[in-house]
Amino acid sequence: MAKKTKKSAENIAAQTAAPAVETTPTVTPKLIVAQRKFDRWYVYFKGVAPKDNVGCGCKTAKSAIRYMHLLKARYGATISQTIYERLQFEAARYADNDFEAIRLGLFYCWRDGDTFVRVEYRHGAEHYTLRISHIDHNTHETFTL
Repeated sequence: MAKKTKKSAENIAAQTAAPAVETTPTVTPKLIVAQRKFDRWYVYFKGVAPKDNVGCGCKTAKSAIRYMHLLKARYGATISQTIYERLQFEAARYADNDFEAIRLGLFYCWRDGDTFVRVEYRHGAEHYTLRISHIDHNTHETFTL
């Protein structure tokens, strides 16, 4: 007569013999986009539930680009190419230092056919900034960039 096996031993044998089925759905890469609202760039994942989204509002286009790269490195997401190019264009419009401000001012004066007038030193509470003035030939007014 054969010896009976316990039910627990039968369950263990059945679990080890059957291959494990993955129940997790395949994860599609998330798309990182940005939108300009109220003088800020809001960077977020497109098509993600609000409770799962990790977006933030950035003051400048350069900081939005940096945050996009952080999200890409952290979550393995992809960056929207059209939004990224738009942010690069917006970031190139603003200067980080005085040399860039003069270079950009001269470029815009050359591009628009305006006359470069002067560079003004404005001493504020902590730092000074350069202001580049040029003449608008339509209204004949001087204004700063």
